[in-house]
Amino acid sequence: MKNKKIVLFLVLVLIATAFTGCVQKAEGTEAATVNGESISIEQYKKELALYKNMYESQYGNDIWSIEMEEGKTFERYLKEAVLDTMVLDKALEQEALDSGFEVSEEELNEQFDAYKGQFPSEEEYNSYLESNDLSEEYVKNSMKKDQLINKYINDYVENLELSEDELKEYYDSNKEQIDSVKASHILVENPVLAQDILAKLYEGEDFEELAAEHSIDGSAQSGGDLGYFKRGEMIPEFEEVAFTLETGELSGLVESQYGIHIIKVMDRKVNFEDNELEVKEALKNQKYNEKLEEVKENADIEKLVDYDEIDLGIEESSEVPESEEDSEIPESEEESEDLEDLE
Repeated sequence: MKNKKIVLFLVLVLIATAFTGCVQKAEGTEAATVNGESISIEQYKKELALYKNMYESQYGNDIWSIEMEEGKTFERYLKEAVLDTMVLDKALEQEALDSGFEVSEEELNEQFDAYKGQFPSEEEYNSYLESNDLSEEYVKNSMKKDQLINKYINDYVENLELSEDELKEYYDSNKEQIDSVKASHILVENPVLAQDILAKLYEGEDFEELAAEHSIDGSAQSGGDLGYFKRGEMIPEFEEVAFTLETGELSGLVESQYGIHIIKVMDRKVNFEDNELEVKEALKNQKYNEKLEEVKENADIEKLVDYDEIDLGIEESSEVPESEEDSEIPESEEESEDLEDLE
C-alpha cells in the first residue's frame, strides 16, 4: 500500500511523530513551547514550506490527498510530523547547551562553506535561497543547531558502556533478526540440467564457473554470489535450506517459484562472537532511541498549533489522482539522504 511506503519514507527523515504535551489552539505567534522556549509560527511555516517544495517536486500535487490512516491525509500527517521534529530538536538543543556543548565559528563556517560549495555558482546558491524564502542567517542557524545536537548525541553514544552480559542478552533476544549466512546459488529451470549440474559439483567442478555458465538470474555475473542475508530477506524455500547448511556445504535441488536452486553456503554468522560488532551497534542504536524518548518525556512541551488553520498553499492537480494501489512513492537511499540534509 502506498500509505505504508510513505510512512516508512518519513520515518527516515522525521525523527519522531508522537509527543506528549498539551495541544491547544494557536494564539499569537507561537507554534509550540519547549521548557518555556518558543518555536514561532514563522519558523514552523518556513520548515513546512521546505518539505512541501521537496515532496511536490518529487511526487507532484497528488501526494497531499493520500490517506495515511483513516481520517488523516498526507498533508495533515506532514504538518504534525514537522512540528514534532522541531520540538524534539529544540529539546535536544537545550540538553546539549545545558551539558556544556558548543559550536565554534570555525566549525560552523567549515560546514557552511562545504554546503555552499555544492552549488555550481553564487547565482544558483542565491536563487535557491530566494525560491525557498530562506536567508543565509537561517541556513547557518540551522547548521549550528544540527552540529550542536550531533555533538551531544555522538558524545552520548560514544561513551555508552555496554557490558558483555548486556550484549549477549541482546543477541540472545534478537538472534533471529541478527544471524546471517553468505550463500551462492545456481538457478535453472530445467530439472534434468539441474541434476546434471549437481552431479558435476559433486565431482569437483567449479561452482562459480557453472553458475556463470548456467544460472538464469543476475547473480550469474558474480558466479552466483548472493552476499550475506538475514532471515526474512529470501524466499522461504531458499532461506529454510540455506540456514541449515554448514560452510562449504551444497544443498540438493531446491524448488521455488523462480526455478530450481542449487545452494552453496560460503560463510555463516550464527553466534554471538561472529555478530558482536553488529550487536554492539544495534544495542547502541536502541540506547540512542531510548535517550530520545527520555528527552521527550522529561521536556515540558506545549503544542499550540491549530493544524487546520495552517495553509500550505497547495494547488489542486489537474491530473486524475492515482489510486493507492496503482501509485507508488519510490524509496531510495539517495532521496532519504537529501531529505535528512534539510533537518
